[in-house]
Amino acid sequence: MIHIGNQLYQPHDQLNSGIVFALLLIIFVIMVIRRRSRNVSFIHLIILGVFFLYLGVLLSLTIFPINLFAPNSAVYQHGLGQQMVISVNILDIFNWQKTQIIGNLLLFMPLTFLTSLLNRPRDLTRKRIATANRKSLYSGWYRAFHLSFLVSGSIELTQLVMSYFYLSNRVFDFADLILNTIGGLLGYLVFALVVKKIPSLATDL
Repeated sequence: MIHIGNQLYQPHDQLNSGIVFALLLIIFVIMVIRRRSRNVSFIHLIILGVFFLYLGVLLSLTIFPINLFAPNSAVYQHGLGQQMVISVNILDIFNWQKTQIIGNLLLFMPLTFLTSLLNRPRDLTRKRIATANRKSLYSGWYRAFHLSFLVSGSIELTQLVMSYFYLSNRVFDFADLILNTIGGLLGYLVFALVVKKIPSLATDL
């Protein structure tokens, strides 16, 4: 539904996220075939599957559904970009409901947690794991920050472009970007705590 002025416009059709899950499934199967030839553990493949499932859910919640208007739709009479909204006031967070804040934090926690698990070095001996963990702590936080910030920023920019062309009615919100990035850092924190408790995790995957 597109809202311009006092009028609402219903799209003629919508593209749902089913196509994304289908594409991700194909990519996952290809990666499984390639990694099985390198004797990757079964647990690693399960985590990889969970990661692809998470990507599908992430895109479903942030990008889809995509509005499809006919070329002669009345919505285009207003020109493009009439519903674009950009929110850069971070203080708006204090007016949000707790569920909205928690949801934005939780949304990106699996991103850094799962990617950190999947990118653990698997050629370390158990005696070297603790030392490697300490050395990679800073770089791990650095990567987690950049990954969550770049992914969230890309999603927000995509939403802005889609809103301009009436493909969506989502808003570019800087507060979302901040919360998503914090959520990504929390996800890495959980990963770091898990590895601290189970240092052999690096060799078991």
